[in-house]
Amino acid sequence: MSRSAPRTRWPRPVCRSRCWRSVVTSFQRVSGLVGEIAQLSGKQNADVEEVVRALAALDAITQQNAALVEQSAAADESLEQQAVELEAVVGQFRLRNA
Repeated sequence: MSRSAPRTRWPRPVCRSRCWRSVVTSFQRVSGLVGEIAQLSGKQNADVEEVVRALAALDAITQQNAALVEQSAAADESLEQQAVELEAVVGQFRLRNA
């Protein structure tokens, strides 16, 4: 007594259609996310470039300030030497008591 079971095809056409719709929907969602990531990555890159430019400007200002400090120190030394020389010259003069 052999009874043959009815043969069913798996997956059924309806399931295949639903499955494909699900795959397409998921693919579209992933594609959208990848697009957002690419867009945000480009924005982040632009922001990093802006920070690099700002740091370069700060570095230039720091170097300029360092040069000004050196010039001020040299001017201070020169003025100090001139003050010593002036004191020596002025010290030669004597005031008479009135």
